[in-house]
Amino acid sequence: LMSDFIPMPQGGGRFQGRGGNRNNHRNNRRGRGWGGRGGRGGRGGRGGRGRGYRGRGRGGNNRSNNSNPADFSFDKITEIGEPSTGSISIAVEGCCHGELDRIYERIEDHQKKTGQRIDLLICCGDFQSHRNAGDFLSSSIPPKYRRLGTFPRYYAEEKKAPILTLFIGGNHEASQPLRELYLGGWVAPNIYYLGAAGVVRYGGLRIGGISGIYKSHDYKMGQYESPPYDRSTLRSVYHVRNVDAYRMKCLQHSGERLDVMVSHDWPLGIYQHGNANELLRKKPFFRQEVEQNALGSPANQEILFAIKPKRWFSAHLHVKFEATVVHGNETNKPSNENETAQLVPSQVAQKDAAHDKPEATKKIDEASAATTEEETTFHGLESSNSNCNGPDLTELMTKFLALDKCLPRRQYLSVIHIPVGAAHSEEEEEARFEYDPEWLAIVRKTNHLTCKQKRPVSVPSDPMEVSVEETNWVKERIVEQNGSLSIPRNFCRTVPIYSHPMFEGRCQPFPAMGNPQTDTLLSILDLGHSITVPFDSSSLLDGDIEDENEIDIDDILEDEDGARDIPQDENEIEIDDLSDENGDGPEVPPLDGTKNATSDEKEIKVDNEPSTENTKDVAEDENEIALSSEEEGDDCAGQPSSGPVVKKVRYGE
Repeated sequence: LMSDFIPMPQGGGRFQGRGGNRNNHRNNRRGRGWGGRGGRGGRGGRGGRGRGYRGRGRGGNNRSNNSNPADFSFDKITEIGEPSTGSISIAVEGCCHGELDRIYERIEDHQKKTGQRIDLLICCGDFQSHRNAGDFLSSSIPPKYRRLGTFPRYYAEEKKAPILTLFIGGNHEASQPLRELYLGGWVAPNIYYLGAAGVVRYGGLRIGGISGIYKSHDYKMGQYESPPYDRSTLRSVYHVRNVDAYRMKCLQHSGERLDVMVSHDWPLGIYQHGNANELLRKKPFFRQEVEQNALGSPANQEILFAIKPKRWFSAHLHVKFEATVVHGNETNKPSNENETAQLVPSQVAQKDAAHDKPEATKKIDEASAATTEEETTFHGLESSNSNCNGPDLTELMTKFLALDKCLPRRQYLSVIHIPVGAAHSEEEEEARFEYDPEWLAIVRKTNHLTCKQKRPVSVPSDPMEVSVEETNWVKERIVEQNGSLSIPRNFCRTVPIYSHPMFEGRCQPFPAMGNPQTDTLLSILDLGHSITVPFDSSSLLDGDIEDENEIDIDDILEDEDGARDIPQDENEIEIDDLSDENGDGPEVPPLDGTKNATSDEKEIKVDNEPSTENTKDVAEDENEIALSSEEEGDDCAGQPSSGPVVKKVRYGE
């Protein structure tokens, strides 16, 4: 019955359940309340037992009727580390999905409650930097989910990000503007895209990242996609390529580890280093991938073991998960990326129990311990510096953190306090992003690997190393151009903003147009365009998109004397060919029924007044076109008539 489908609280059943709360009339349709047995179930969601709108199921936690599902005040921001004057506070966010305003509001609320300043926001993909409706044509987003979100106002500079923001790309992005910033750049004031792969410095920290997700069939292909995108390239354009992963692995020769690494995909097998049982409890449909060792990106796993960053942040799987990878244990590395691990749930539990114990607390063989008189030293978090001759395990660890997407009551935001040594105060000048010369030297040295063709690309098996001279050359070029290593705040709009009239109807795809930020950086590195194209300053800022089906009706040119030359069209029907011979006024063609030598059989005959000879009565017609004129004949040139004269022309003559 339609009367049964009235709005009900979440967890409601169709009829009254056994027992439960009956404090108001709505409880009679709720079931037993907090997780109890309900009636036959109805439209109310996780309602009573029986067949309901969402199928069978027991009653769930029914919150108060006054709870607002969009109220983000329920979210709890977890903090890692201790804030101090010698630390940088970074807010890490999972999948943004265009909810910039909500994220900034949540961070601002946290700052007010704690009195702590957040220095930097890092978003781990699915940022959705859509500037206008036209960017949906370069996005792999189903039409029913297409929503501009709040980013267009930041691109239009109607708003400015209150916190310096850094992000990498995911699998739901505006791919065209991000491809134009292949090496990174500003997408809006105070919002920086790290590029397909990139490294920057901030306040003493070294931050790297890689965009996109892994797909084996595109991993070794060239980056052949270009606008306009079809159904296939809409997806392949955001797939990670081996060239970008290879460049990241070249950092293994660096004398300085990354403090932070950011990706959208998880590294393959990262669940083995955390609480896998808890992960499967939250996401039971991951079980098959876990058992087949297929959960995560093999490319990111290779990067993880190659460069050993101190921290790694990810998103994509929409669940919060923490893990700790201890490097130096070769058993953690796969023999090949296609190797499967026959991991049954019991083995997952055993692995989880083993990884819950620190390395230093593992059991030591009692026999070997009894037969030796040497002092046994444990290396770990609590080890003493006096008797420790081995490497400190804290220097060989990667702390992994994955976060959820921005939704109510979801764990999508955390705050990390990272010590950097040098104390800073709020009165000091705000820290800025800086170029990493070593990374740009790697990009320059591997530029020959960049391919824009649809063919496999081979990369060396061993990551190459850049010399000190190559790094210093890049550093000198940057300082010579910009005065320092700071990344210039040179954001500029390249397409019209979201409110432009051109986006009111059906949008046309944007042509490949480039970005001046990419032009500037390539000029510093003395490189040409390979993936991108040079920026055309006359492209689309005025909203003029060239359409091959467009009929040009306003192409008027002026010569040096100011005269206008209207281009002729062979399909043009000329109905107003008035010429001025004497300069006294327009010469009107004769209206007495005679024809000029240049007249045509299909000429439209215009009668000013009925002639006295061969007069024909013309019946009134609803399709009749009435033309009025204030000037008539050669004798009346330049003199107004006593009133408007109606010229009657039958439609079709």
